[in-house]
Amino acid sequence: VVAALFALASLVPLGFSKAPTAPVRRRQSRAPTATHALQMIADDAYLRRLFAMVAIGAILITGIDYVFKAQAHEVAAAQGLGLGEFFARYYAFVNGLSLLFQLLVAPRIIRFLGVSRALLVMPSLLLVGASAFAATLGRLPPLLLKGTDGALRHSLHRTAGEILYLPLARQTRERFKAFAEAVGQRGGQAVASLLLLAITFGGGGGDLHLIAGALVLLAALWVATMVGLEPLYLERFRSQLRDGTLETEVDIPDLDLGSFELLVHALSSEDDREVLAALDLFESYGKTDLVPALILYHPSHDVVLRAFEIFARSDRSDVRRLVGRLLKHDDEAIRAAALRTMAVTQGDEASLRDKLADESPEVATTALVALVRAGAVAEDEAETRLRELVGSPRHALALARGLTLLPLARFAWLPEALLSAKDVEISAAVAQSLARTPMLRFARPLITLLGHRRVRGDARAALLAIGEEALTDLEKALRDRTTPRLIRRHLPRTISRFGSPAAAAILVRALEGERDERVLHKILRGLGRMRTTDPNVPIDRDVVLGATRHAVEASVTALHWRLTVGRIVAFKQEAMTPAAELLVAYLDEKREAAIQRAFRLLHVLAPSQEFRIIYDGLKSTDKKRKATSLELLSHVVPDEIRDGILALVEEGSPRARLRRAAAFYDPPGRQLLDVALARAKQHEGDPDSLRELGLIYADHLRAMLESPSDALSSIVAHHVAELELEGLIAEVRRAEGESSDALHDVASRGLGLFAMPPEPSGAG
Repeated sequence: VVAALFALASLVPLGFSKAPTAPVRRRQSRAPTATHALQMIADDAYLRRLFAMVAIGAILITGIDYVFKAQAHEVAAAQGLGLGEFFARYYAFVNGLSLLFQLLVAPRIIRFLGVSRALLVMPSLLLVGASAFAATLGRLPPLLLKGTDGALRHSLHRTAGEILYLPLARQTRERFKAFAEAVGQRGGQAVASLLLLAITFGGGGGDLHLIAGALVLLAALWVATMVGLEPLYLERFRSQLRDGTLETEVDIPDLDLGSFELLVHALSSEDDREVLAALDLFESYGKTDLVPALILYHPSHDVVLRAFEIFARSDRSDVRRLVGRLLKHDDEAIRAAALRTMAVTQGDEASLRDKLADESPEVATTALVALVRAGAVAEDEAETRLRELVGSPRHALALARGLTLLPLARFAWLPEALLSAKDVEISAAVAQSLARTPMLRFARPLITLLGHRRVRGDARAALLAIGEEALTDLEKALRDRTTPRLIRRHLPRTISRFGSPAAAAILVRALEGERDERVLHKILRGLGRMRTTDPNVPIDRDVVLGATRHAVEASVTALHWRLTVGRIVAFKQEAMTPAAELLVAYLDEKREAAIQRAFRLLHVLAPSQEFRIIYDGLKSTDKKRKATSLELLSHVVPDEIRDGILALVEEGSPRARLRRAAAFYDPPGRQLLDVALARAKQHEGDPDSLRELGLIYADHLRAMLESPSDALSSIVAHHVAELELEGLIAEVRRAEGESSDALHDVASRGLGLFAMPPEPSGAG
């Protein structure tokens, strides 16, 4: 009966294992499907070990709980106690012991033994206890087994187990823990209860012998899953340290500081990347006090400078002592960094004045900046001397690195003057300094840096440091068509990094009327990333749905244009030119790009519907997968665009797809072209029919020339010149004037084929 109740009780939680949907926090992952989680575990040896630990532990603990309760009546009777009084005394003792153990003993064991060996304590004790029970079937072993479980499971074992999840990437960690708790823990309890029910179903005196043997086997298996776990655990940490990808936004209690032992070892690594990653992690956790000051004597230039950054505002006495010694370092960058740290932590005016005569321009300039900060230089003199130094690259670099020391409200002209030099290294240093001293007035200069690849990351960090006030300037730059293309194309990604409703609203508004396809692609990527990270970020559904409809219509139009060129070429062989072949290929790409754009927008509308997987399935060569994707798409796509998008992705010839899609959106000129081609075929060689066909084709080419795509209009301009369609010269000139520099020459050469020079660039 007891076993049956165990089975029933353990199955009930499984029915409630799916919690009500809570508000999704920022950067929270979607719960994994069982298939995906199982595949993730099967592909990863470390995850397999963790899952086995959870499942086997759940089965073992359920079995121990059973034998304890089965023996409790006899133990209570032997002591002359009722069951209620016995359980009250027993659990009071065990829970008190567990509390003391968690507060006083568990942290020390973890620090002394390490995570992997601390995990072996409870399973090993349970193995000993289970073996004693199997040998004697006495009353004492079940009490000791349950006591060990109660005292250690929620203190030592739980704490050490949580640490094992730290080296997992955020997404993997969240998905695996959810699956392990739902399936490993609850499923293990259910399996144990069913096994107990099966063993005890027939009754008999051999039940306890069989159960005791099973407990010994399970305890041995549990120990085995933890033996050899340490290399996997440490390698997981090392791989992330080498790549600099260790995530730090994890809630870790103070007692888990023992897990930082590995990071301390990483500080002495021969691989500078590993040392730098460890320093980043210490800073992210706010544990820079654990970084030994002797890291400032590291042989790597980059490591020492990074250490100075994290010690910049530290008042540690050991750092102060070493800073004074490093003022004599051979490396001028390290001497300058030591001066910057001294200016913040000590302000030793005599030492700073001594360094004004340093042979290094960087050190001397840093000393001047530090003295200005300390108020040791008059305001007028300070501005005069700083302006004199801006023009020298080596002095300017030191000024850029020392901006954090200056009151920028008074010297606001200095960052802008430094950026005007357009030196990549100086610009990067300015951006890094402004990230530590953010001010809204520098948002626009920082936006101009987004066009430089080597400075872009620092500029974004500085804009993010300013906060959402910077979004106003970012939106203005995105809306302004005179903003250089190289800058505009990186604005959507920058805006999306804010991750806020205001940022999402800016990107949604930008969807309307955006003509640069590269910028539009970046907007969609930014919105998609934001909605994946937080599906609760609000969007204007009508605007996004309208953009999706426009993307589907653009795909239908590209399909129609591609078929138009193909049909004209098939009817008039003289139209088969090199540019026509290129045009057909490009229109195929343009049609597919528009479909991809529609799917990206669908993801923005409903990030939980797996539109990326559906799109990949539609492109699969596996017919079953393709059919499944098509069926799923028909159910999840919004009603407003269902017919159009299904017509484009269903099986069939291009002409059949266009006929189906025309019921959703009939591209201009389609019916006229069908009639004209039918008439030309019926009256083969008729001049009027051919003239009509030529005019219709010219109208289609004119529409392509007016497309916002530079590449398309430039290719069409060349094709127009090949066919000598002089009626389209004005449109070709417009394409030449509005195209980018890279494609300007294509249109110009098209005009050259007419033997007519292009108009001067300044002509009205």
